[in-house]
Amino acid sequence: MILEFNKAIMFQLVGEIGEAVSHSGKSRDEILNILVQYNPELKYTKKDWENFNQETKNNIINRIKSSLSDI
Repeated sequence: MILEFNKAIMFQLVGEIGEAVSHSGKSRDEILNILVQYNPELKYTKKDWENFNQETKNNIINRIKSSLSDI
């Protein structure tokens, strides 16, 4: 199954995803699957994402980054 990710979110996570892959020994796909399980916002549409205020967006991004550092 091919996942469609929110590009606005993913753009902000590229570096952290790369670090998680290199430090965890897991594949990129494994890490993305784990992230989606705990952070469904990664699949939000562009329109859904635009409806959030900036503080909410920042909180979501920070929570996902925290999830990545735990992997």
